[in-house]
Amino acid sequence: MPDISTNNSTEKQANALADYLPNGVAYRAKKLIGTTLNKLLRGFAGTYLRAQQYVNAIALGYDFTTSTELLTEWESALGIPDLCFPGTGTDAERQRDILVKLGKMNISTAIQYEELADFLGFDVDVETGWANRGDFPVGAAGDIEAKFTIIIIFNGLPSDSVFPVPFPWNFANPAYMVQCIFNFIKPANVAIQYRFT
Repeated sequence: MPDISTNNSTEKQANALADYLPNGVAYRAKKLIGTTLNKLLRGFAGTYLRAQQYVNAIALGYDFTTSTELLTEWESALGIPDLCFPGTGTDAERQRDILVKLGKMNISTAIQYEELADFLGFDVDVETGWANRGDFPVGAAGDIEAKFTIIIIFNGLPSDSVFPVPFPWNFANPAYMVQCIFNFIKPANVAIQYRFT
């Protein structure tokens, strides 16, 4: 979104306001620095410039990728904070969380899972349980479960850096947000297994 504000100084804005006044005898001092009328116009000009800057900040806030003024409103509209997104952090982190919740959680393929993890800063490989079922003959008991299993392999994240059991709060697990999001977006009939290398 373009910047809608002007770069006027207080003096330029005061002169612009003075141009709207008539040129009669009563308004002769409108551009003479130090006169009461000019001081009044400078006071109005400063307030006008501050209002213009605020309007600009609000207009830029409609785009959450540049927003600072409306981040809380964006988060509230998307239900942040929740179990996965704390609603805290830097503006860039909050903007990232809004983007993930708004547009990146409608995923279904292995590549989309990998791309979402990459966007959040993690290197993962996604495999199906079917590909990892071992040497059972087709039709064996493990086939049914394997068919509805996704295996998320975190590369470069050792298993001793994460808590092995999922909890509704973060145990300083660096992959907590990714696991939380994946558990939320997976189909109801699918199980996810996490592995760390």
